[in-house]
Amino acid sequence: MPLPGIAVVDPTFNPSLSAITVITSIFSAIRGNITQIDTQSPHTFVLGQIVKFLIPIDYGMPQINGEVATVIGVAINPNQFFVNIDSRSFEPFVVPAAPKQFAQVFDIGEINSRLTGASRNVLGTV
Repeated sequence: MPLPGIAVVDPTFNPSLSAITVITSIFSAIRGNITQIDTQSPHTFVLGQIVKFLIPIDYGMPQINGEVATVIGVAINPNQFFVNIDSRSFEPFVVPAAPKQFAQVFDIGEINSRLTGASRNVLGTV
């Protein structure tokens, strides 16, 4: 039984996962060429969080599949965020009519000096 104030050994990490509906290359006067991601439902990503993309082949844009990026902006729209990838030369992202899998983005970490994404303990009480 853990004692109050004592760290739990081997805590569970549950990454957030979001289905992607749109990927758009945009130009920001401050950041230059970046990529806007639109998700199917509100995401939980925060500035500085590191995310990874899993894009099935039938969605196009194979260049971003497996890429790791940093969240550099979150929009007022809870279904949008921006990453530090220049996708201008990438093939277009197109959602297929009958997808067998969803295009996905999930967090794999964050800049540890910020530690803002770790806000919920998923471990049960003992």
